Formats: sequence, structure tokens, C-alpha cells
Amino acid sequence: MVGHDSTKSTNGKTGTGSIPGVNTNNLSKQAQATILAFQYGYRVDKYGVLKNPRGNIRQMTRDTYGYYKFSVRLPGSRTTRPVQVSKLQAYQLYGIKALLPNTHVRHLNEDKNDNRPENIGIGSCHDNMMDRSPEKRKRIAIAGARSRRLLSDDQLCKLRMDRESGMSYRQLCLKYGIWKSTVSGIVTGRLYGE
Repeated sequence: MVGHDSTKSTNGKTGTGSIPGVNTNNLSKQAQATILAFQYGYRVDKYGVLKNPRGNIRQMTRDTYGYYKFSVRLPGSRTTRPVQVSKLQAYQLYGIKALLPNTHVRHLNEDKNDNRPENIGIGSCHDNMMDRSPEKRKRIAIAGARSRRLLSDDQLCKLRMDRESGMSYRQLCLKYGIWKSTVSGIVTGRLYGE
């Protein structure tokens, strides 16, 4: 485990909204909450189980993406912040590097419920995507492309029929509100091919 100091300010108390001994200017609120959880004594064990400062198993919930999380109270405040269990495990393994902007916590076996140390890695967004199977990457890419589609399947069919009936690219651009290059790609089958 990477060494971490649970340092306190000179008066022995933690400051409101700050993390003693850590420059948090470049860290997200979630990263700051992860460091606080570690300083409070929360740990993820070798089985991926979250333990509270007394060593007891801590109850977790899931965030909107399905990752396990729990909440910590900010010092001197009633406000709580969510902490992803995988991020706490990554912080335990890799230190502050795991919480820097543009660093992603990776579940190497694609199981977001598996927070064991051997399944947690850090890397770029690209590394995280490449951890997925080729089939899953393809499904994600197709879903992303569909969400950005300008025309429905019905509109694509009508556009092709309009072109076959003699409409010019310029007329098609005006009718469907798309660029000439997009019309060309649809007509030739390069875009939205069947």
C-alpha cells in the first residue's frame, strides 16, 4: 500500500472543507471526499469489502452507473459527499495519482462490483475502454452513434427515395437540414449503410 499521512493542522483539528496536508486545488470534490474517507479510517480490504474505521463492514449503495459507493461527512459540516469504493481502493493502491484529473479507475475484469486490489488499475479513458471486450466496445460505439443521428430510419429511407426521384443534393440539404457531405454519405451508403 502507498504510504498516506493522516496529518492534522497545527491546532490538531481538521479544517472545515479542507484536507490537511493535501493540495486540493486541482482535485474534484469526489477526489477530496475519497481522501477524507481514507483519513477517517475507511479501507477496502483484499476481498474488495469496505470497512469502517472500527473494522466493521460498511453498508454501501450503488450510484447511477452501478458502482458501489458510500458517503462521508465533511469536517465541521452536515454536508456529505459520495465516495466510490473503487476510487478508495485505487487511492489505497496508487496514492494521489489515482485521483488526479483525467485519471480513470479501471475494473480490469469488467466487473464494476469487483473491488479487489488485483482487479483495480488506473489509466486513461482509452485504457479504460480497451479493458472491455471488442463486442462490448462495438455495442457502445453503435449506441453512441445512434444517439447522435440527425435523421431517423424513416427519414433516411425518404431521403434516398427523394434522391432516386431526381432531387439534387442542394434540395435534399435544404429539405432535411443537413450538410451536403452528409447527404452524399447517406446516398452512397457510406453513412447509415444497411
